[in-house]
Amino acid sequence: MSGVSTELTKSCYQQPTKLNVSEDDLHNLLAWLISRDLDEVTSCQTSLAQAWNFGELYDIPLFQDAVMHQLVPWLGEEKVGARAVVEAYAVTERGTKLQRVFITQLARDMRSGGAYAWDRTIFTEHHLEELPGFCLDLTDAMCETDGKASLVVSDFTFNG
Repeated sequence: MSGVSTELTKSCYQQPTKLNVSEDDLHNLLAWLISRDLDEVTSCQTSLAQAWNFGELYDIPLFQDAVMHQLVPWLGEEKVGARAVVEAYAVTERGTKLQRVFITQLARDMRSGGAYAWDRTIFTEHHLEELPGFCLDLTDAMCETDGKASLVVSDFTFNG
């Protein structure tokens, strides 16, 4: 395990009863350790965001890369979900790759409008305006977005 994450290994030895690990996180990590593939593990944007945050918490960049490789093409086909955005901002510091992926796609989704137009109701129901840095990040992304609905994968650098 120490070859994958020294942070997780230290946590296991120092405070094994206080690990911040959900059953899904553990399942995703073990499946990835065995197969190096997340195709059969994750089922939605929110679970992918949770998996990425787990990798961030325990410093597992290769796991985060696997999550991002799964997530980015999916976002090119689907609109960003509010719960996934909340998860992206829930446990990570501002400015992570996960936040940038979601906020960039959200800005493109909002500019494209259509049947999935984000409105004030979505923001208030999910308390998005209360997420630290979210409104500023969204404003920046809206100003930078060229209005295209596709996500530019080359904007993001992976770790491995």
